[in-house]
Amino acid sequence: MNTTSYKYVNFKRLKEIHSREDIFNFVLRMRLRNYESCSESERKEINSIFTTGIEILRNSLTKSEEEFDEAVQFVVSKVFKKEDPTFWFNNFTHQYRSEVKIQMEYDKIKPYLVGNKIVDIGSGSGRLAAKFAENDYEVYTADIIDYRADIAKDLPFALIDDNSKIAYGDKIADNSLVILSFHHMDNKTFESTIAELKRISNRIIVKEDVFGIPMDNKQFKEIVDLDPLLQEFCKFSLQDQFMILMLSDYVSNVFIHGRTDMSFAFEFKSIPEWRKIFNSDGLKLVDEYLVGFKRGKFSGSCHAYFVVDVI
Repeated sequence: MNTTSYKYVNFKRLKEIHSREDIFNFVLRMRLRNYESCSESERKEINSIFTTGIEILRNSLTKSEEEFDEAVQFVVSKVFKKEDPTFWFNNFTHQYRSEVKIQMEYDKIKPYLVGNKIVDIGSGSGRLAAKFAENDYEVYTADIIDYRADIAKDLPFALIDDNSKIAYGDKIADNSLVILSFHHMDNKTFESTIAELKRISNRIIVKEDVFGIPMDNKQFKEIVDLDPLLQEFCKFSLQDQFMILMLSDYVSNVFIHGRTDMSFAFEFKSIPEWRKIFNSDGLKLVDEYLVGFKRGKFSGSCHAYFVVDVI
């Protein structure tokens, strides 16, 4: 699929929610709350750029695909100024992603690891992989494109091919990490990737955007009870919760990260759906942890971790 058809798919999916003011307002409030620890002057500027960006995006969804694309490019280049590395917001978010976020992920994932070998699937910049390598883990990386930062250039890297094959040997690692990657995969790619993860590792640790939060898990209930925003999210229908994740994911990747040419599969799953997948076909779900809309976490969506053993 070429870049033009990627954009059409994104436009077509987002157009479904252009009339939903409640969904746009929820995503805006969710995003702004992520930055509440910033200074007052920073919060005012963040409020301005997010409000402007989301308003332009919503208005463009009533127009043609070409006008939508022009509006998105305007927001990215003129509002969020992604082409200007000196713009304070870009410096601010880069520092968070490369330092604070990496440490948070490391601290959360480490207790779930078995053994010393890790393969990071969808490793991106490789900063998380590099963090584990710095702490004496044997780490491998893999992605569909090699855009590792300098800090990860010395780590082993395998290109994931069009059939989702990963060029590592059987059981090369004790653990596979799949951090916010599954929802970008269509069903065929997802199934192929799961098969590869079972082949190359013994444990799969997944972080994903989730909806449909059941209250049968005490930890889930505690997180929901403590967060009015998460309580509000849970009151939306399952379809609306899905749409909130869809819009939030688009805003995060396009406006904040400037990724205007990627395809958004928007394959989000409810927690019951993940439980079913992770308890079938040679997999066993051994732990799950709801993060929700954690304050101080700039990525902002409703996240959960799943720890899955290959049996």
